[in-house]
Amino acid sequence: MDRRMEIETRRRGTTLAELVVLLGLVGIVIALTAPVSRAALDRGAVVAAREEAMGLVHRARALALAGGGATLRVMQGSELLLLLDGGGRVRERVEFGPAGIDLRTTGSAEQVEMTWNALGWGRVTSRTLELRRGHATARLVVSARGRAERR
Repeated sequence: MDRRMEIETRRRGTTLAELVVLLGLVGIVIALTAPVSRAALDRGAVVAAREEAMGLVHRARALALAGGGATLRVMQGSELLLLLDGGGRVRERVEFGPAGIDLRTTGSAEQVEMTWNALGWGRVTSRTLELRRGHATARLVVSARGRAERR
């Protein structure tokens, strides 16, 4: 009886060969899923950045209605959005650079300003904000009236 219990006790552990095979299989699964998970992380980051920009556009319109005007300044080189009130003071600042997101707008200007009047109407030409990270892209189109649409 003691001999049988001793054999069963030894069988409870795993061998080094079993651990090596298991770690090899885990490594193969990780190597196969890493590009897919990276693409999903990039897509999630640009969608989150687009939603942040969308919220900033809505806050600019609300600030314009409450305070007589507002401006949203897009700084392409620094991946920065600034929300200015009617007096030109910075109310909010959103940076996309630390998240690795590249911010572009239609046109060639490095700085673009979108302005809303006291009625909440935009006084700009239609602009597209394009946010990129890796192969993922998200767009936000701000119409001439100042309304934003996801693309």
